[in-house]
Amino acid sequence: MNTAMSVSQLPVPTATSFVALGETCEEDRLVADYLRRLNELLSALAATGDAVAGGVHAAVTSRCGTLGQRVRVSLPGGGELTGRAVRLEADGRLVVDDDGLVHSVGAGDVVHVRPASDR
Repeated sequence: MNTAMSVSQLPVPTATSFVALGETCEEDRLVADYLRRLNELLSALAATGDAVAGGVHAAVTSRCGTLGQRVRVSLPGGGELTGRAVRLEADGRLVVDDDGLVHSVGAGDVVHVRPASDR
C-alpha cells in the first residue's frame, strides 16, 4: 500500500496513495488495524473451515472494486480475456463475463487483471 508517494512517484497511472489523495496516514495504526481485522477473518475461517460461512467471502466481495468493471485479464503465454468482472466464487476465483461466455480465473491463472481501458 502506497502511503506517502506523491503523484509523480506512483509507479503506474492507476496507482494512488494517501498523499496523492491529500490524506495523511499513520502507518503504525494502519498496520495494527489491518492485522487485527486479518486475525478476525482468519479466526472465523479457521472456526468454520469455510470462507462463505466464516464471512471472509462477503468481506472480500464487499470491498472488491474490480467487480462490476470491464477488465482485461492477462494470461500466461500472452493471451488475454476481456469482459465484465461479475462476482467472486466461494473459492476466490474471479468470474468474468465476456458477452455471455463466462470464465472463472484464479490467481495462478493470471498475470494481471486491469481495467479494460488500461493499455
